[in-house]
Amino acid sequence: MKTKLFFLLSIFIVLSCKTVVPVDYTKYEVEALDQGIQGTVLMKVYSYDKSVKNAIERAKMNAVQAVLFKGIPGSNISKPMVKDGRMAHEEYFNKFFGLYKVNKKLRRRDRNKDAIDFSRLFNAPYRSYVQVSNDGSLAPGDRVKVGNSYKVGVEVSVNHAQLRKKLEEDGVINGINSGF
Repeated sequence: MKTKLFFLLSIFIVLSCKTVVPVDYTKYEVEALDQGIQGTVLMKVYSYDKSVKNAIERAKMNAVQAVLFKGIPGSNISKPMVKDGRMAHEEYFNKFFGLYKVNKKLRRRDRNKDAIDFSRLFNAPYRSYVQVSNDGSLAPGDRVKVGNSYKVGVEVSVNHAQLRKKLEEDGVINGINSGF
């Protein structure tokens, strides 16, 4: 009798607990669309978030991250700009993406709450190198509910020439003419 009661109580506890699955902020997909204006690249970025609005904002950040750390397959910038990765310049990129204050705040709060208010990141430096190309309107197939989050596809243009110039000036990457 005690084992049955324990078993039923265990099932009740498991079913009554709400499972929280955090969103992976590095999870995104990139597809090259076109060269764009000289010095820019046009791509479609698929980002994940619990709200469509945040997924669109996250797509802008992910587009710049892709240019910097992954490269865009099928485009003229198929190799990443920052060859030694984000962690080599972690403090610089936290400030560049506006995540420095957010990360400190997340450490103080409950870490299971993974929602970042992207409206606070509107003035982050990366925003001056990216713009949404499809005016924020989404095609019907570009917004898909996946579990408890949304997968949103957004056309984004990144000015990689100006971005490269900024990183060279700040000493994060070597200039093209700096030698081998």
